[in-house]
Parts: sequence; structure tokens; C-alpha cells
Amino acid sequence: MPVDMLIKKMPLELKEWVASEAREHRRSLNQEVIALLEKARSEAARPARGSDRDIQAVLDRYRALPTRDPRSPEEILGYGDGGLPA
Repeated sequence: MPVDMLIKKMPLELKEWVASEAREHRRSLNQEVIALLEKARSEAARPARGSDRDIQAVLDRYRALPTRDPRSPEEILGYGDGGLPA
């Protein structure tokens, strides 16, 4: 159920920015504030995620690291031929 809300003492530059966004999106000030709040809520609910480029950069740095132990992962973890710990 919709409820009324009043924002007091909003900084002028913030009000002007919201008004500019509202004009650009052809919305009222009220509609724009609601849209901005809904967008902020949906973004806050999602876990932070790096861009594909950021993830690729991390992988590239990882792959460039020197190999310090020549053993295979199975040898390091101690797995036998059956795939179980020896």
C-alpha cells in the first residue's frame, strides 16, 4: 500500500540533479525518486561482482605466477589412484 513521505532539507544540488533526471526520463520528481530508490535497493540486494575484464585480469596474474612445487595437485593432496586420500 503506497504511503506518503516528505523529504526535508534536501541539498539544492541534489534536488536539481533529481529534477534533471526526472526531465530526462519524462517522470515527475516523485516518480524519479521512487525509481532511484528501487534501483538502489535492487543493486544493494545483489552481491558485488567484478566485471569480466576484472576477473580476467586476476586470472592472468594468477597464471603468470611461478610454479613453486613441481608435484601434481593429486600428489600434493595425497590422493591415490582411486581418487581417494591415500
